[in-house]
Amino acid sequence: MIRQPLIELGKEIGLTETEVNTALTDSLYAQKVESDSREAQTLGAKGVPFFVVNRKYAIAGAQQSNDILQTLERSFSEWQKENPQTTLETIQGKSCSTDGECN
Repeated sequence: MIRQPLIELGKEIGLTETEVNTALTDSLYAQKVESDSREAQTLGAKGVPFFVVNRKYAIAGAQQSNDILQTLERSFSEWQKENPQTTLETIQGKSCSTDGECN
């Protein structure tokens, strides 16, 4: 049965068998996969592998790792220019940490 390997993979990443079965049978997930498939086709995907980087570059088919790395580096460099690091002026006051300690 094809479902069993998927259940085993799901367990390896921390899902329960029930969660995997739900993902495989719930129509909500089927709709999301169908939506993703339509979007991929709109972006030009005709097979796998197909990667879209920053919604600007597409890598289709098996490529050399160096070519993929160059595309990722180029995209990241452009992203950094478009999203400069913001330095915030912080006014410090009383606060609580995530473990509940307050000062």
